Amino acid sequence: MNTYQHSIRRIEQGIFGFVAGGVLAQSCLGSIAAMLILQNGISLPQMFQLFLAVAVTMTFNGAVLSNQKANILLPLLIISTVVNSILAIINLLTFVY
Repeated sequence: MNTYQHSIRRIEQGIFGFVAGGVLAQSCLGSIAAMLILQNGISLPQMFQLFLAVAVTMTFNGAVLSNQKANILLPLLIISTVVNSILAIINLLTFVY
């Protein structure tokens, strides 16, 4: 059994804790990414980045609200975390320099 399948089984056993933690974490990470994006201005590239951050965050939150299965929620959580983290780091570095 690989790590991904093990994670799916653990999520299925404790879905309510995963859902609560996932929504909280993604909402916080998405809002941090949005704040850092908007600190760099409101031009077209920033608005596209903001759209991307909001879209991936709300995709995960929408999947949670529609009671999707764990094998759908886990990849959405991973995608949302990676995209929001990359956007936050990029905008943090460009804001500092």
